[in-house]
Amino acid sequence: MPTVRATANIAAPAEEIFDFLADYRNIPRLQPQFISSRLVSERERCAGACVELVGRFHGMPMRVQNRIVTWLPPHRLASISEGAILSRNVWELQPMSSPDAPCTRVTLIVDYKVAGPAGRLFTGITSAIFNGEIQGMTDGSLRRLQGCFPASTGAESGS
Repeated sequence: MPTVRATANIAAPAEEIFDFLADYRNIPRLQPQFISSRLVSERERCAGACVELVGRFHGMPMRVQNRIVTWLPPHRLASISEGAILSRNVWELQPMSSPDAPCTRVTLIVDYKVAGPAGRLFTGITSAIFNGEIQGMTDGSLRRLQGCFPASTGAESGS
């Protein structure tokens, strides 16, 4: 399964960032390809919570079930998304605070594969282009997260 990752230092306590990430209503703010998020489980937060995400990818309608599989506040939040693209999204938060300025190193790791028959189309150069696009979306999610905590700096990407 291909993997992309992005890292940024965010000028906020890990607990505050984790709380923001754990709120399913913020998913469209970080991933604008989704236009709505709707709770479909009894649990809103913690392992087992599930939301339905609706949006578009390359103009094609997309509906995804996103289920939290790891819940370790304020250090790790992981979810599995199932739909046209299968993915595992892991948010890792490492507090790096000094006494005068809270800071957290945030890493987003995305493992993904294209589901169904279309998955066979993504080979060679097409796969590299698709991987670059997923990397760009991952980088963008971190930039948008930084924008929610304005004093943040220093986004990095890499696969």
